[in-house]
Amino acid sequence: LPPVCFPVPGPPVLLAQVIEPSPTATRGPILFGPRVFLRPWTEQDFNLCLRWFSQREVQRVALARRPWPWTRMGDHLRTLLTDPESEQFVVALKATKEPIGLCGLFALDEKHKTAEVGLVVGEPFARRKGYGTEALELLMDHAFRTRQLEKLFLHVYSANLAAVRLYEKAGFRTVVELGQGWLSLGKKGKILVMEKRRSPGPEKGGQ
Repeated sequence: LPPVCFPVPGPPVLLAQVIEPSPTATRGPILFGPRVFLRPWTEQDFNLCLRWFSQREVQRVALARRPWPWTRMGDHLRTLLTDPESEQFVVALKATKEPIGLCGLFALDEKHKTAEVGLVVGEPFARRKGYGTEALELLMDHAFRTRQLEKLFLHVYSANLAAVRLYEKAGFRTVVELGQGWLSLGKKGKILVMEKRRSPGPEKGGQ
């Protein structure tokens, strides 16, 4: 299974759907790792995102807040793009600049210094090669060092063993098992809530 835990409102798009770009685009840093980099997600990435979420393998493990008609997935993506409490990135290969997935921070709470993490490796050829791990490390470094957050959390389908292992390797630990929650295809499964706290010590700045 692909490493994926990306908050979606319900069943993703099952058929091709074209979204007309809006004049709004996210702004943020570009974060570089050894093999991948994270760049801000813009409206030009909408249709690429829809293609990724239309894959059955991604849909089988993507989580949903509640059952939703798939025709509203485009509206949800546009909401994420303009949401002041989220920060979205496209994961791309340094060698070719080819986009391979998405990651981001959701439900950003500046007062309590917390945020939810989302990650999906959308391109099948890029899975199981460590790109998701590297993207997650870049995202966590940005969250803890630049944004000075104290805690990151996420929701993941317990049967998505690749994602659970990825998050455990990155230092996340399961704190709650929610029982039966919604998956994006309208089914239910056991959902794990995992979290990671910032390590003590000086981590000022975003070098």
